[in-house]
Amino acid sequence: DPVVVTGIGMVTPLGPDTATTWHHVLRGVSAGEFLPYPPDLDAVVGSRKPTWIGAPARPGGTSADDPVINLACLAVEEALRDAGEPQRHHDRERIGCVFGTSKGSLYAATACQTGGSHEAWERMLAGPALASMAVAARYELYGPRISPVAACATGIAAVLQGAALVCRDDCEVAVVGSADDSLHPLVLASFQRLGVLA
Repeated sequence: DPVVVTGIGMVTPLGPDTATTWHHVLRGVSAGEFLPYPPDLDAVVGSRKPTWIGAPARPGGTSADDPVINLACLAVEEALRDAGEPQRHHDRERIGCVFGTSKGSLYAATACQTGGSHEAWERMLAGPALASMAVAARYELYGPRISPVAACATGIAAVLQGAALVCRDDCEVAVVGSADDSLHPLVLASFQRLGVLA
């Protein structure tokens, strides 16, 4: 039997959900913008502030979660609704979770540089598995869990690995996706040193 996509969820620089994102895609809206420079780095760079450009996602609302967890769970919440909430109709041990992030929690890493809480250290040490751990825990998905890392292709790698799980009958349903919150001074500064444009 074919593997089918039954639900989609998005939190992107173009919108906090799939409908808004698609609306802006069809109209050719650009989300790129100059980013404000973090004031806490003034002492490090002095007057030679770099110009950083990015396309930040603005999910709306507030969350106490780490930004990566927040983005991941908001997208999964919409996808599960769109799919008719399969976790209510399937054995949760037969629902897999293939959710990746290319960098883990940069904000937890920053917090750990200055001591950090116990929770920040746990998030940093989880690395790229952070998003899949959070999604599987929040939605009680007890099937196989995979945390792919493939830089900009992490999302498509998750889709392919989720489809493979279903084809092999390792699970009946796979929640797949990726989330990153990479507009962080550590990444932006390293990209600038490399000469990366975006």
